[in-house]
Amino acid sequence: MTMTGQASADTLDDQRRRVAAIVDELERLATEADSLGERYSDTLAQKDAIEAEIEETEVKIFEYQKELAVMQANLVNSAKRSFVSGGSAGTLSSILGGSGSLTDAMKRAYLGSAAANIGASNTDAMQGLIDDITAEKAKLERQKKDLAATATTLASRLAASDRLLEQYEGLRAQSLRDLGNL
Repeated sequence: MTMTGQASADTLDDQRRRVAAIVDELERLATEADSLGERYSDTLAQKDAIEAEIEETEVKIFEYQKELAVMQANLVNSAKRSFVSGGSAGTLSSILGGSGSLTDAMKRAYLGSAAANIGASNTDAMQGLIDDITAEKAKLERQKKDLAATATTLASRLAASDRLLEQYEGLRAQSLRDLGNL
């Protein structure tokens, strides 16, 4: 009888150790799932922030392009005024028109030069805007790459979470079956 009691005690102790090991593994998987969930949430927040940055950058590019279009239109209008009316100084065309010694070619050259001078400062400002647009477009491309990388990270974390959940549920179901047989 001592032998049977000893064998029974060993079996019961083995079963308790086994149950404790299963509980430990389930707790480890639950902790890992919580950690993975937190990282997923952080990455999701990062994705949302990048999307907001992209939207801001796109608006900034649009505003710069709108400003550039206005500057270009103003420059074209200044050049037209210079050629048609002799520039912003009302007496320029009368001075050139009244001089018999200036040929038409000389008048056109002078008016072209005047138009270029009027547009020189606008051209520098336009170049600055073009540089800003170029920089913002480069920034937008970086942001889009960051967003794509973040989306990939989200997908991999979701897949890892699914695998972990599967593993947890499988171990839990197996443990319930095994414990039911005890």
